[in-house]
Amino acid sequence: MKVYISGKVTDLPIKEVIETFSCAEALLREQGHEPVNPLHNGLPPESTWEEHMLRDIATLIGCDAIFMLDGWMESKGARIEQFISETTGKIVLFENAIRHDPSLEARRRIEIAIQEVTGLRTQDYLIKSKDREMFFIRMIFVNQLSAIGIDQRTISLLIDHSRQAVGYMLRKYEEEKRFNGKFARLANTVEEFLKR
Repeated sequence: MKVYISGKVTDLPIKEVIETFSCAEALLREQGHEPVNPLHNGLPPESTWEEHMLRDIATLIGCDAIFMLDGWMESKGARIEQFISETTGKIVLFENAIRHDPSLEARRRIEIAIQEVTGLRTQDYLIKSKDREMFFIRMIFVNQLSAIGIDQRTISLLIDHSRQAVGYMLRKYEEEKRFNGKFARLANTVEEFLKR
């Protein structure tokens, strides 16, 4: 999922701003997202606030979600970006909620298990593709997320697929394990890795 980072910039030391936005990029990448940092919008630092906002809003429109850094309410620009995101139906993520999400560590373990077993990173198998092997790995990921108690709506946001697709993958999982030996070996290997 392409995620725009939004937060306070004005009146803060530039070194602090760069560090904060860079940390947000790293956190979003860890979760398998494609972060979009507005500090890299191509405009020179001396451009006006309005010029930066116009460029940033155009960039935001091309994203799937927005990531609101802590303290975003203190920024007029971030409040505008959050309003635009809500109005256009984008997913709105909040730094505080993500950093303190108890399922984050469990999700990361699932991603690591799948990477160890298949050699694929999360972004490799979450892309919208009809490739059968990628579909099966996505199905394993979805099933494991469901097993740790993540609801279908949240899973659909995490993998950037519809709830119907998530429901289908959850229903097909046991059937594939029963009738598809290759899939069963892959799914069982991931499950065994997670039990360690």
